[in-house]
Parts: sequence; structure tokens; C-alpha cells
Amino acid sequence: MQDLIVISMDKNVKFPEYVVLVDTAFLQRVVRDVRTVMSGRLGRQLPPLDLPLWLTCLLLDAGVRGADNNVQILLADGSGKPEGWEACCPSSRAEVDGKACRTALGELSFSVVSAEGLASSQNLYEDLMRLVLNDTAVKRLLLVPAPGKDDWAETLSALQKDLGLTGQDLDARVCLFGMEPPRQALPCSWLPLVYPLAHTLGIREDELK
Repeated sequence: MQDLIVISMDKNVKFPEYVVLVDTAFLQRVVRDVRTVMSGRLGRQLPPLDLPLWLTCLLLDAGVRGADNNVQILLADGSGKPEGWEACCPSSRAEVDGKACRTALGELSFSVVSAEGLASSQNLYEDLMRLVLNDTAVKRLLLVPAPGKDDWAETLSALQKDLGLTGQDLDARVCLFGMEPPRQALPCSWLPLVYPLAHTLGIREDELK
């Protein structure tokens, strides 16, 4: 990975057309648990999750095409803990923060944004959502939140109102990924995380049944 300037929480920061916002709790907990459980079930050790490959799968699922895209990957770290994500590769903040790599879709630029004890994990994530969507240059924001939150309809509707966005605009710009379908209708598109996770970990579709 090549070095980049680390992104800040400055409200005037400019983003590329595509942004992926990942809560690091997903990497630390969900990816670890899926890899552990499925390794036991399948009777073979699954490899660590290849982050660039997995992110490329998410972008493809969200409709991103072409080979010269610039994509900002924001890793929201609200844990306040130094450890990384051992079930992934790269597996630490130091290996990705302020770095970039080339993929089949273009360049992925990584930044880790920490709450630094000033905000809760959820507040940090929602502040970053607001920051990204406030930039009209962003065409598509992909969300991979921490597990457990189920009131996304209310959160996104409030964000839409705060930013003065139309429902059509939010639906076109935001894609929420999840392990399970939402319980309520969302003002944005929703896509499953199971299949890109399985593909990246080398799990065949028939092995998911």
C-alpha cells in the first residue's frame, strides 16, 4: 500500500465520488465470529478476510463499475482500544491508515477515524455519515455499520431532514449493507453482507445452506 495524507474530521474535507464507511466493530466482531463458526462447520481453516477484495465485492454489489474510480474507505473506530482486527488482512490500523491500494475498480484510499474518547461509537459513525453526505460530490455512500442497531429507518430519515435531502436523493446515494434484512422499510437501498463475506472467505454458496 502507498502512503496518503490522513483524513480529518474537518467539515470542509472533500471526498471522491464513492465512499465506504465501515464501523471497525464489524471487522472485530462479525468477521471474527463468521470465520470461527464457519471454519468449525466446514472442517477447514478459512483465510483472513482480504479487505481490498471484500471492499471491491461491496462496490460491485452497489453498482460501481469501471477501472479508474477513486474510493475513500473510512474506518470508524469508536472502541478507543489499540488492537486491530485479527480476522482480516491487513489486520491493524497502522497497516491501512493513510494508505492506498489499487484494485480492479481503481484506487482505494484508507483512513481510520477515531472518536478519541470524545463521542460514542454510534455518534462517530453518524457524524461521518453526515460529513460525507454533506459533500454533493459524493455519488454513492456504502454503509457497513456495527452489529445490533435496528433503527436505521429513523436515523436515515432524521439525517435526510437535517441535510435537506429528498427521499429520491438519499435512495440514490446511500446503500446500507447488513447481515439480516431490515425490519422496517428504509429510505435507501439495502444489500446483504453474507454473500460478499462468503465469497472473500472462500465459502461456496452451497456451503451456506
